[in-house]
Amino acid sequence: ERYKSQFQGYIDDEIEADGLEELYSEAHSQIRADPFKKTDEAGEKKGKDHWKEESKKYKQVKSTKEERDARVQEKIKALSA
Repeated sequence: ERYKSQFQGYIDDEIEADGLEELYSEAHSQIRADPFKKTDEAGEKKGKDHWKEESKKYKQVKSTKEERDARVQEKIKALSA
């Protein structure tokens, strides 16, 4: 019972223990033939500009000294009022 639950994928694909070594050796030979195989689903490669724009979405813009001073003065006025 436990064997069936653990190896259900192999049982469904009708892979025996003897054929497993052959399966892996075939997969390794295909990888050696073309290690950077492209898939159709991958789409085009995103460039440096794309990632630069993507990171800017999450980066906070620094405020100038004048803006910080004005904010402090507003807080002081709010507390004194």
